[in-house]
Order: sequence, then structure tokens, then C-alpha cells
Amino acid sequence: MADLKRSESSPPGEKGDTRWFSYTSTAQTQRLWPRLIERRADLPAVFLRDGTFDGEVFPYTVLIPDNVVFVNGRAVRTRQTIVALFDDRVLVLDNKRAAVERKVHLLDRIRYLRVEEVLLSGVLEVSSDSGSSRAGFNAARDNLFLPVFAAVRERFNRGTGTGRTAPKALRERLEAVPGITLKFVNYGMRSLPPGQEVRAVLYKESMNLKTARRGIFRLIDRYSAPVLLIKTDGELIVIEEPAGVRSRKKMEYGGIFTFIPLEKIRDMSVAPGVPPRLTIGLKDGDAVGVTLPDADGLVGLR
Repeated sequence: MADLKRSESSPPGEKGDTRWFSYTSTAQTQRLWPRLIERRADLPAVFLRDGTFDGEVFPYTVLIPDNVVFVNGRAVRTRQTIVALFDDRVLVLDNKRAAVERKVHLLDRIRYLRVEEVLLSGVLEVSSDSGSSRAGFNAARDNLFLPVFAAVRERFNRGTGTGRTAPKALRERLEAVPGITLKFVNYGMRSLPPGQEVRAVLYKESMNLKTARRGIFRLIDRYSAPVLLIKTDGELIVIEEPAGVRSRKKMEYGGIFTFIPLEKIRDMSVAPGVPPRLTIGLKDGDAVGVTLPDADGLVGLR
């Protein structure tokens, strides 16, 4: 067995236990976590070539290392990505090996913001006139993205909100929604921005859409995901459970959170089917789709 104490092979000035720890699974895992970059000198060289970070003021910057995250049960390899917040824009730099893809999302032009988290696998999506940027990340450090979310949603809600209702009253309103679970009450409270009034709430419970049996054995269960829709003064908030969580019967915890500014919404329509699909049409021609167990109760959200 290797000696874990300081050894002759340790480099001068390096403690053997520190060197050993850098090779443990814990340390290797932490290298996959997003991390805050506070100086230009700490950026990987590939992101310095176009001069984006040559200014005097260094923006709030998060580096997402190469990683593998799981989305709806599928392993997805993510690339080294930079998410940087400037005063008026969010910059996403995606290292695609052959070249760095650069997307600039002006805060005034962002159509929606989406965050998916299941256990330690996360996906961030920002959509604007410039297109859509998606970045997978290890959710152990999802707190690093909070300033980005706050800046985007503050712009969504600019000029709206009365802020008269206390958080306790908002929670009581959510708890009074028929069929809602504590999990979605907490998700709703966590998603509500300060100063925004709740104008409408709709919760759809999970529904078993298809069951296949052979004798006494149940072979296939297909469930619709529960959905919570909240309309505030400035946003439509859509909170979903990933569709595969219940169908795969795994003890996974997570949600998909989509934030859409009301001023960007053109209309809403429901396509019949099993299950029905709600399409939230945006003014620039884009759309956000939401699968629902049924189409009842959508009038208050329009």
C-alpha cells in the first residue's frame, strides 16, 4: 500500500498528503464543478483570442469545465463554456474545439430563460434575438449562476410590480391550489421575484397516460409530468418536473424552470392530443412548448 505521508518522491515544498488528495475522487469531481473567474489571467487561453475580456472592468464570469451531465436519463457531454454577465448583456462562449462559438444576448432582447436541474445535472438555456445558448453544468455550484438569473429577470420585470402582498400570503395562495404538492409550493415560492404580484396560478397533476400489462405484470407506465404555471406582473413562470422522472420510477429530484417576460408573449394555443401541448407563441415567431395532462383552466393565464 502506498505511503500517504510525505515521501521522497514529493516535489520540493509540496506536502505528500496534499499531493495525494489532489488525485482522490473528491478532488477530481470538484474539478468538474463550475467556478467563478475573477481575473483575466485565470481564463483559459482559448477564450482570450478575440479580445472580449480586454476591457478595464472584468465582468462577472463563470467557467463551466468539460463534463458529462444527465438530461432525461441520457448522458450528455458538455464542453468548456464561459457565461459572463455585463451591464447590458449575457455573453456565452462555447469552446467547440475547432472554434469558439460566441453568442451575445442583450438583456432587453432575451425571450426566455430556462434552467433544468435533476440531482447534480443542470442545463442553462438563454434565448434571444441572437439565437439560443445551452450549457450543461454540475449543479453542485448552481449558486454561481444566481447573479446572472437575477439580472435577466430584473430586466424582465422592469417597470412592473406593486409588491403589496407579503410572502406568507403568496405561499397561502399557492397552498390553496387544488392538488398542488409541497414540492411545487416550494418551487413556486423560490421562483417568485421580489415585488411581483401573482395574477394567476394553474397546477396540473401528473396523469398516467398509458399502461401496458401482461397478465398480472405491469410492463409500461407513461406519465405526464406535473406542471405549475404562475402569471405575475411581469413574467409567465413555467415549472415542470422532467417527464422521464416518474416513468423511469427513479428517486430523482429536480425541475425545469422557464421564465418568459409577458411583453414577449404573442399568444397561447393548445394542440389536442394525448397529452395536449400548450404552445406559448412569442412575438418574434419563436415558441415555448409545455406538455399538459389536460387543457382545462388556461383562460386566466392568457
